[in-house]
Amino acid sequence: STIEKLAKQYINSLKPFLTNDYINREADKKSIKLFTGRQEKRKTSFSDPRNQVESRYSLSPLQKGLLFHAIDTPLSGRYIIQLVWKSPVCPNLDIEILQHAWKLLIERHPILRTYFIWEADKEPKQVVQKQVDFTCNLYNWNTNQEEILRRLTLFLNEDREAGFDISKAPLLRLTVIQLPQHQYYM
Repeated sequence: STIEKLAKQYINSLKPFLTNDYINREADKKSIKLFTGRQEKRKTSFSDPRNQVESRYSLSPLQKGLLFHAIDTPLSGRYIIQLVWKSPVCPNLDIEILQHAWKLLIERHPILRTYFIWEADKEPKQVVQKQVDFTCNLYNWNTNQEEILRRLTLFLNEDREAGFDISKAPLLRLTVIQLPQHQYYM
């Protein structure tokens, strides 16, 4: 039928654009333009004077795209995922143990110790550090529910807009907010 012919022609015309070679070539053109432009001051060297690198990996096409957007619009908050959890009543929450548990989690999982490096004339890489510094942000919001919700909305917006320096690991933050009646936002 005519519709089937048109559909096949359309699919065949798109095939050259759907290959990894084309995608990589186009991403590289944009990366070269971007990496030699206004972001050049943020280039990170491949050298590791402190011998903290555990391993390096090439980026997938998706990661290249995410890196491109992170460099192009670093303060957009795009691709930043924020999870908010309100605890049940928890009178015995030990913040030090919570921080230690997160540090162990980061030590155990290399992806949580990963950052990105790029240079104008080289392929971007993701780098896994042997160890990273990690601290938990702590706040005490002992106030009424309406004020807590106002502060939380403001905090989440500011946190998203702060973005991340993708050339430094870890690429995550943990914030613990103590609320009245032994409850917490994390």
